Amino acid sequence: MKKLLLITESIPFPPRHGREFPTAMFFKYLAANFHVDILVLSNNKQDFEQRVHNLPPNIHSIGFIAIQPNSKFKMILQEFLGIKPSFFSYSFSIKEVKKINFNYDIVWCSPISCYNFIIELKKIGIIVGKNVGIGLNDSITGLYKDSFKELISGRFGINIDQIQNTLRVPFIAHHERKYLSNADFVHVQNINEKNKLTKLLKSNTKLKIIIATNSVKEELYTNIYNVNSKNILLLTSLSGGRADESKWFIQNVWTDFYKYHPEYTLKIVGNPPSKNSWIHQIKGIQIEGFIQNYSDAFKNVIGLVIPIIHSTGIINRALDGLSAGIPIIATPQVINTIDGANDRNSIKAYTKKEFLNALNSLITNKNNTLKIAECGKKLALSKMSWKKSAELITLELNNLIFD
Repeated sequence: MKKLLLITESIPFPPRHGREFPTAMFFKYLAANFHVDILVLSNNKQDFEQRVHNLPPNIHSIGFIAIQPNSKFKMILQEFLGIKPSFFSYSFSIKEVKKINFNYDIVWCSPISCYNFIIELKKIGIIVGKNVGIGLNDSITGLYKDSFKELISGRFGINIDQIQNTLRVPFIAHHERKYLSNADFVHVQNINEKNKLTKLLKSNTKLKIIIATNSVKEELYTNIYNVNSKNILLLTSLSGGRADESKWFIQNVWTDFYKYHPEYTLKIVGNPPSKNSWIHQIKGIQIEGFIQNYSDAFKNVIGLVIPIIHSTGIINRALDGLSAGIPIIATPQVINTIDGANDRNSIKAYTKKEFLNALNSLITNKNNTLKIAECGKKLALSKMSWKKSAELITLELNNLIFD
Protein backbone atom coordinates (compact mmCIF):
# COMPACT_ATOMS: atom_id res chain seq x y z
CA MET A 1 0.00 0.00 0.00
CA LYS A 2 1.38 3.41 -0.98
CA LYS A 3 2.21 5.86 1.79
CA LEU A 4 0.50 9.24 2.14
CA LEU A 5 1.44 11.92 4.69
CA LEU A 6 -1.08 14.56 5.73
CA ILE A 7 0.62 17.69 7.09
CA THR A 8 -1.92 19.92 8.77
CA GLU A 9 -2.47 22.33 11.67
CA SER A 10 -4.74 20.24 13.93
CA ILE A 11 -6.24 16.79 14.36
CA PRO A 12 -9.47 17.09 12.32
CA PHE A 13 -11.28 14.15 13.95
CA PRO A 14 -14.04 14.75 14.76
CA PRO A 15 -14.25 18.01 12.77
CA ARG A 16 -15.02 21.12 14.83
CA HIS A 17 -15.52 23.67 12.05
CA GLY A 18 -15.61 24.20 8.29
CA ARG A 19 -11.83 24.09 7.86
CA GLU A 20 -11.51 20.65 9.47
CA PHE A 21 -14.66 19.09 8.05
CA PRO A 22 -13.59 18.41 4.42
CA THR A 23 -10.15 17.19 5.54
CA ALA A 24 -11.78 14.70 7.91
CA MET A 25 -14.24 13.51 5.26
CA PHE A 26 -11.71 13.10 2.45
CA PHE A 27 -9.17 11.29 4.63
CA LYS A 28 -11.80 9.00 6.09
CA TYR A 29 -11.96 7.45 2.60
CA LEU A 30 -8.38 8.07 1.41
CA ALA A 31 -7.20 5.95 4.34
CA ALA A 32 -8.92 2.96 2.72
CA ASN A 33 -6.56 3.22 -0.28
CA PHE A 34 -3.34 4.53 1.25
CA HIS A 35 -1.29 4.01 4.38
CA VAL A 36 -2.03 7.44 5.92
CA ASP A 37 0.13 9.19 8.51
CA ILE A 38 -0.53 12.65 9.97
CA LEU A 39 1.93 15.30 11.15
CA VAL A 40 0.63 18.36 12.99
CA LEU A 41 2.35 21.77 12.80
CA SER A 42 1.00 24.07 15.49
CA ASN A 43 1.78 26.22 18.51
CA ASN A 44 -0.94 24.46 20.53
CA LYS A 45 0.46 21.16 21.78
CA GLN A 46 -2.28 20.78 24.38
CA ASP A 47 -4.94 20.66 21.66
CA PHE A 48 -2.91 18.03 19.79
CA GLU A 49 -2.50 15.86 22.89
CA GLN A 50 -6.21 16.04 23.67
CA ARG A 51 -7.30 15.12 20.14
CA VAL A 52 -4.66 12.71 18.84
CA HIS A 53 -6.58 9.87 20.52
CA ASN A 54 -9.53 10.63 18.21
CA LEU A 55 -7.69 9.45 15.09
CA PRO A 56 -9.39 6.62 13.18
CA PRO A 57 -7.54 3.30 13.55
CA ASN A 58 -6.24 3.46 9.96
CA ILE A 59 -4.66 6.96 10.34
CA HIS A 60 -1.46 7.16 12.37
CA SER A 61 0.22 10.14 14.04
CA ILE A 62 3.95 10.55 13.44
CA GLY A 63 4.18 13.50 15.79
CA PHE A 64 3.80 17.16 16.56
CA ILE A 65 6.13 19.96 15.43
CA ALA A 66 5.88 23.19 17.39
CA ILE A 67 5.93 26.28 15.18
CA GLN A 68 6.56 29.86 16.20
CA PRO A 69 5.15 32.70 14.04
CA ASN A 70 7.68 35.40 13.18
CA SER A 71 7.16 39.00 14.19
CA LYS A 72 4.71 41.03 12.14
CA PHE A 73 7.55 43.29 10.96
CA LYS A 74 9.55 40.29 9.72
CA MET A 75 6.48 38.85 7.98
CA ILE A 76 5.85 42.09 6.08
CA LEU A 77 9.54 42.57 5.23
CA GLN A 78 9.94 39.02 3.88
CA GLU A 79 6.82 39.36 1.77
CA PHE A 80 7.86 42.76 0.38
CA LEU A 81 11.38 41.54 -0.47
CA GLY A 82 10.00 38.50 -2.30
CA ILE A 83 11.44 35.99 0.18
CA LYS A 84 8.19 34.37 1.29
CA PRO A 85 4.53 35.32 1.88
CA SER A 86 3.47 36.27 5.40
CA PHE A 87 1.52 33.02 5.90
CA PHE A 88 4.79 31.10 5.39
CA SER A 89 6.60 33.18 8.01
CA TYR A 90 7.17 30.88 10.96
CA SER A 91 10.03 28.86 12.45
CA PHE A 92 10.40 25.36 13.90
CA SER A 93 13.08 23.12 15.38
CA ILE A 94 15.06 21.24 12.75
CA LYS A 95 16.34 19.00 15.56
CA GLU A 96 12.79 17.74 16.19
CA VAL A 97 12.18 17.19 12.48
CA LYS A 98 15.31 15.03 12.09
CA LYS A 99 13.82 12.51 14.50
CA ILE A 100 11.15 11.66 11.90
CA ASN A 101 11.78 9.18 9.10
CA PHE A 102 10.23 10.67 5.96
CA ASN A 103 9.66 8.33 3.02
CA TYR A 104 6.29 9.03 1.43
CA ASP A 105 4.84 8.54 -2.02
CA ILE A 106 2.42 11.46 -1.54
CA VAL A 107 2.52 14.45 0.81
CA TRP A 108 -0.71 16.45 1.20
CA CYS A 109 -0.32 19.87 2.86
CA SER A 110 -3.43 21.62 4.11
CA PRO A 111 -3.84 24.49 4.82
CA ILE A 112 -1.42 26.26 2.50
CA SER A 113 0.80 27.50 5.35
CA CYS A 114 1.94 23.90 5.93
CA TYR A 115 3.61 23.86 2.51
CA ASN A 116 6.34 26.15 3.88
CA PHE A 117 7.48 23.21 6.02
CA ILE A 118 8.30 21.31 2.80
CA ILE A 119 10.17 24.28 1.33
CA GLU A 120 12.31 24.84 4.42
CA LEU A 121 13.25 21.16 4.73
CA LYS A 122 14.17 20.97 1.05
CA LYS A 123 16.69 23.80 1.61
CA ILE A 124 18.66 21.56 3.99
CA GLY A 125 18.36 18.43 1.87
CA ILE A 126 15.43 16.73 3.60
CA ILE A 127 12.95 15.35 1.08
CA VAL A 128 9.63 14.51 2.71
CA GLY A 129 8.01 12.74 -0.23
CA LYS A 130 8.18 12.00 -3.94
CA ASN A 131 5.02 13.90 -4.87
CA VAL A 132 4.13 16.92 -2.78
CA GLY A 133 1.09 19.13 -3.09
CA ILE A 134 -1.53 21.32 -1.47
CA GLY A 135 -5.00 20.09 -0.61
CA LEU A 136 -8.29 21.97 -0.24
CA ASN A 137 -6.65 25.00 -1.81
CA ASP A 138 -8.24 28.37 -2.54
CA SER A 139 -6.38 30.93 -4.64
CA ILE A 140 -4.72 33.26 -2.13
CA THR A 141 -4.38 35.94 -4.81
CA GLY A 142 -8.10 35.64 -5.44
CA LEU A 143 -8.75 36.03 -1.74
CA TYR A 144 -6.76 39.26 -1.59
CA LYS A 145 -8.52 40.53 -4.70
CA ASP A 146 -11.77 40.03 -2.81
CA SER A 147 -10.51 42.70 -0.40
CA PHE A 148 -10.40 45.12 -3.32
CA LYS A 149 -14.00 44.21 -4.18
CA GLU A 150 -14.96 44.91 -0.58
CA LEU A 151 -13.15 48.23 -0.72
CA ILE A 152 -14.87 49.49 -3.87
CA SER A 153 -18.25 48.18 -2.70
CA GLY A 154 -18.25 50.89 -0.06
CA ARG A 155 -19.91 48.54 2.43
CA PHE A 156 -17.47 49.22 5.24
CA GLY A 157 -16.28 52.75 4.54
CA ILE A 158 -12.53 53.36 4.65
CA ASN A 159 -10.99 50.15 5.95
CA ILE A 160 -7.21 50.06 6.51
CA ASP A 161 -7.03 46.26 6.35
CA GLN A 162 -8.73 46.20 2.95
CA ILE A 163 -6.41 48.90 1.61
CA GLN A 164 -3.37 46.98 2.86
CA ASN A 165 -4.62 43.70 1.37
CA THR A 166 -5.33 45.39 -1.96
CA LEU A 167 -1.79 46.79 -2.10
CA ARG A 168 -0.41 43.32 -1.32
CA VAL A 169 -2.08 41.66 -4.34
CA PRO A 170 0.95 41.84 -6.72
CA PHE A 171 3.29 40.53 -3.99
CA ILE A 172 0.92 37.68 -3.09
CA ALA A 173 0.49 36.79 -6.78
CA HIS A 174 4.29 36.60 -7.17
CA HIS A 175 4.65 34.29 -4.17
CA GLU A 176 1.68 32.09 -5.08
CA ARG A 177 2.92 31.64 -8.63
CA LYS A 178 6.36 30.71 -7.30
CA TYR A 179 5.34 28.07 -4.75
CA LEU A 180 2.64 26.50 -6.92
CA SER A 181 5.14 26.16 -9.78
CA ASN A 182 7.29 23.98 -7.52
CA ALA A 183 4.44 21.75 -6.31
CA ASP A 184 3.50 18.48 -7.99
CA PHE A 185 -0.24 18.84 -7.49
CA VAL A 186 -2.90 21.07 -6.02
CA HIS A 187 -6.41 20.04 -5.09
CA VAL A 188 -9.29 22.51 -5.55
CA GLN A 189 -12.97 22.16 -4.77
CA ASN A 190 -14.55 23.68 -7.89
CA ILE A 191 -13.91 24.76 -11.47
CA ASN A 192 -13.93 28.44 -10.44
CA GLU A 193 -10.83 27.92 -8.27
CA LYS A 194 -9.12 25.94 -11.04
CA ASN A 195 -9.71 28.81 -13.47
CA LYS A 196 -8.16 31.28 -11.00
CA LEU A 197 -5.03 29.13 -10.70
CA THR A 198 -4.80 28.50 -14.46
CA LYS A 199 -4.96 32.24 -15.11
CA LEU A 200 -2.35 32.93 -12.42
CA LEU A 201 0.11 30.27 -13.59
CA LYS A 202 -0.33 30.92 -17.33
CA SER A 203 2.14 28.62 -19.10
CA ASN A 204 3.01 26.32 -16.20
CA THR A 205 2.19 22.75 -17.29
CA LYS A 206 3.95 20.74 -14.55
CA LEU A 207 1.33 21.28 -11.87
CA LYS A 208 -1.51 18.76 -11.79
CA ILE A 209 -4.74 20.47 -10.72
CA ILE A 210 -7.16 17.98 -9.16
CA ILE A 211 -10.81 19.00 -8.96
CA ALA A 212 -12.74 17.04 -6.35
CA THR A 213 -15.76 18.77 -4.90
CA ASN A 214 -16.95 18.89 -1.34
CA SER A 215 -19.93 16.64 -0.88
CA VAL A 216 -23.20 17.22 0.92
CA LYS A 217 -24.63 15.99 4.19
CA GLU A 218 -27.10 13.33 3.09
CA GLU A 219 -29.01 13.56 6.38
CA LEU A 220 -30.20 17.02 5.30
CA TYR A 221 -32.15 15.54 2.38
CA THR A 222 -34.95 14.63 4.78
CA ASN A 223 -35.53 18.25 5.82
CA ILE A 224 -39.10 19.33 5.06
CA TYR A 225 -39.17 22.80 3.53
CA ASN A 226 -41.83 25.20 4.73
CA VAL A 227 -42.43 27.97 2.20
CA ASN A 228 -44.79 29.68 4.65
CA SER A 229 -42.18 29.94 7.40
CA LYS A 230 -41.61 33.37 8.94
CA ASN A 231 -37.92 32.69 9.66
CA ILE A 232 -34.93 33.69 7.53
CA LEU A 233 -31.57 32.07 8.31
CA LEU A 234 -28.18 33.81 8.42
CA LEU A 235 -25.19 31.50 8.93
CA THR A 236 -22.29 33.70 9.93
CA SER A 237 -20.03 34.85 12.72
CA LEU A 238 -20.76 37.94 14.76
CA SER A 239 -17.15 38.10 15.89
CA GLY A 240 -13.91 37.74 13.96
CA GLY A 241 -13.43 37.87 10.20
CA ARG A 242 -17.10 37.74 9.17
CA ALA A 243 -18.31 40.39 11.62
CA ASP A 244 -18.20 43.40 9.26
CA GLU A 245 -19.99 41.56 6.46
CA SER A 246 -22.73 40.42 8.84
CA LYS A 247 -23.03 43.90 10.31
CA TRP A 248 -23.49 45.43 6.86
CA PHE A 249 -26.33 43.06 6.02
CA ILE A 250 -28.12 43.38 9.35
CA GLN A 251 -27.88 47.16 9.65
CA ASN A 252 -28.58 47.99 6.01
CA VAL A 253 -30.70 45.21 4.55
CA TRP A 254 -32.44 43.56 7.47
CA THR A 255 -33.54 46.76 9.24
CA ASP A 256 -35.21 48.04 6.02
CA PHE A 257 -36.84 44.68 5.33
CA TYR A 258 -38.15 44.42 8.89
CA LYS A 259 -39.85 47.84 8.71
CA TYR A 260 -42.30 46.46 6.17
CA HIS A 261 -42.35 42.82 7.32
CA PRO A 262 -42.21 42.81 11.15
CA GLU A 263 -43.76 39.35 11.22
CA TYR A 264 -40.43 37.86 10.03
CA THR A 265 -37.46 36.86 12.19
CA LEU A 266 -33.78 36.69 11.23
CA LYS A 267 -32.28 33.60 12.89
CA ILE A 268 -28.51 33.97 13.28
CA VAL A 269 -26.41 30.84 13.73
CA GLY A 270 -22.65 31.06 14.35
CA ASN A 271 -20.17 32.51 16.80
CA PRO A 272 -22.20 34.83 19.07
CA PRO A 273 -21.45 38.53 19.68
CA SER A 274 -20.27 40.10 22.91
CA LYS A 275 -22.83 41.06 25.56
CA ASN A 276 -22.52 44.77 24.71
CA SER A 277 -22.69 44.33 20.95
CA TRP A 278 -24.60 46.73 18.69
CA ILE A 279 -26.75 43.84 17.49
CA HIS A 280 -28.81 43.71 20.68
CA GLN A 281 -30.47 46.98 19.60
CA ILE A 282 -31.73 45.49 16.30
CA LYS A 283 -35.33 44.32 16.11
CA GLY A 284 -36.49 41.04 14.65
CA ILE A 285 -33.25 39.19 15.50
CA GLN A 286 -32.97 35.77 17.12
CA ILE A 287 -29.39 34.85 18.02
CA GLU A 288 -28.94 31.09 18.16
CA GLY A 289 -25.15 31.18 18.61
CA PHE A 290 -22.97 28.22 17.71
CA ILE A 291 -24.81 24.92 17.35
CA GLN A 292 -23.27 21.48 16.99
CA ASN A 293 -25.92 20.02 14.69
CA TYR A 294 -26.55 22.24 11.67
CA SER A 295 -29.53 20.12 10.69
CA ASP A 296 -31.47 21.95 13.39
CA ALA A 297 -30.66 25.32 11.82
CA PHE A 298 -32.49 24.48 8.58
CA LYS A 299 -35.76 23.48 10.19
CA ASN A 300 -38.66 25.86 9.52
CA VAL A 301 -36.85 28.59 7.55
CA ILE A 302 -37.96 30.11 4.24
CA GLY A 303 -34.49 31.04 3.02
CA LEU A 304 -30.76 31.12 3.76
CA VAL A 305 -28.87 34.40 3.33
CA ILE A 306 -25.10 34.48 2.69
CA PRO A 307 -24.05 38.13 2.20
CA ILE A 308 -20.28 37.69 2.35
CA ILE A 309 -17.88 38.79 -0.38
CA HIS A 310 -15.05 36.41 0.55
CA SER A 311 -15.90 33.00 -0.88
CA THR A 312 -13.33 31.10 1.22
CA GLY A 313 -14.69 28.81 3.90
CA ILE A 314 -18.38 29.08 3.05
CA ILE A 315 -18.92 26.34 0.46
CA ASN A 316 -20.00 23.78 3.08
CA ARG A 317 -22.76 26.01 4.46
CA ALA A 318 -24.06 26.84 0.97
CA LEU A 319 -24.15 23.15 0.03
CA ASP A 320 -25.93 22.39 3.31
CA GLY A 321 -28.67 24.88 2.43
CA LEU A 322 -29.18 23.33 -1.01
CA SER A 323 -29.23 19.82 0.48
CA ALA A 324 -31.93 20.85 2.94
CA GLY A 325 -34.03 22.26 0.10
CA ILE A 326 -33.68 25.84 1.35
CA PRO A 327 -33.40 28.62 -1.28
CA ILE A 328 -30.10 30.46 -0.87
CA ILE A 329 -29.63 34.19 -1.46
CA ALA A 330 -25.93 34.88 -1.78
CA THR A 331 -23.28 37.03 -3.39
CA PRO A 332 -21.84 35.94 -6.76
CA GLN A 333 -18.58 35.08 -4.96
CA VAL A 334 -20.43 32.44 -2.92
CA ILE A 335 -22.63 31.12 -5.75
CA ASN A 336 -19.54 30.68 -7.95
CA THR A 337 -18.04 28.20 -5.47
CA ILE A 338 -20.81 25.72 -6.36
CA ASP A 339 -20.44 24.02 -9.74
CA GLY A 340 -23.83 23.94 -11.48
CA ALA A 341 -25.38 26.81 -9.51
CA ASN A 342 -27.51 29.18 -11.60
CA ASP A 343 -30.56 31.46 -11.34
CA ARG A 344 -32.91 28.45 -11.35
CA ASN A 345 -31.50 26.93 -8.17
CA SER A 346 -30.12 29.95 -6.27
CA ILE A 347 -30.49 33.72 -6.07
CA LYS A 348 -27.58 36.11 -6.60
CA ALA A 349 -27.51 39.43 -4.75
CA TYR A 350 -24.72 41.89 -4.11
CA THR A 351 -26.08 45.36 -3.38
CA LYS A 352 -28.54 46.38 -0.70
CA LYS A 353 -31.26 46.79 -3.34
CA GLU A 354 -30.60 43.32 -4.77
CA PHE A 355 -30.80 41.67 -1.36
CA LEU A 356 -34.05 43.49 -0.55
CA ASN A 357 -35.56 42.53 -3.90
CA ALA A 358 -34.51 38.91 -3.38
CA LEU A 359 -36.03 38.75 0.10
CA ASN A 360 -39.26 40.37 -1.06
CA SER A 361 -39.51 37.94 -3.98
CA LEU A 362 -38.86 35.04 -1.62
CA ILE A 363 -41.87 35.84 0.57
CA THR A 364 -44.29 37.10 -2.10
CA ASN A 365 -43.71 34.85 -5.10
CA LYS A 366 -44.17 31.51 -3.32
CA ASN A 367 -44.50 29.43 -6.50
CA ASN A 368 -41.13 30.64 -7.75
CA THR A 369 -39.63 30.15 -4.28
CA LEU A 370 -40.77 26.51 -4.30
CA LYS A 371 -39.23 26.00 -7.75
CA ILE A 372 -35.88 27.40 -6.60
CA ALA A 373 -35.96 25.17 -3.50
CA GLU A 374 -36.72 22.10 -5.62
CA CYS A 375 -34.01 22.86 -8.20
CA GLY A 376 -31.48 23.56 -5.45
CA LYS A 377 -32.14 20.20 -3.87
CA LYS A 378 -31.80 18.46 -7.25
CA LEU A 379 -28.41 20.12 -7.68
CA ALA A 380 -27.35 18.89 -4.24
CA LEU A 381 -28.54 15.36 -5.05
CA SER A 382 -26.41 15.39 -8.21
CA LYS A 383 -23.20 16.06 -6.26
CA MET A 384 -20.61 13.36 -5.69
CA SER A 385 -20.56 11.64 -2.33
CA TRP A 386 -17.47 12.15 -0.16
CA LYS A 387 -16.50 8.59 -1.04
CA LYS A 388 -16.73 9.26 -4.80
CA SER A 389 -14.76 12.50 -4.49
CA ALA A 390 -12.08 10.66 -2.49
CA GLU A 391 -11.96 7.93 -5.15
CA LEU A 392 -11.33 10.61 -7.79
CA ILE A 393 -8.48 12.03 -5.69
CA THR A 394 -7.10 8.50 -5.20
CA LEU A 395 -7.07 7.92 -8.96
CA GLU A 396 -5.26 11.21 -9.64
CA LEU A 397 -2.70 10.61 -6.89
CA ASN A 398 -1.99 7.09 -8.13
CA ASN A 399 -1.46 8.49 -11.63
CA LEU A 400 1.17 10.79 -10.13
CA ILE A 401 2.88 7.92 -8.33
CA PHE A 402 3.08 5.69 -11.41
CA ASP A 403 3.87 8.36 -14.02
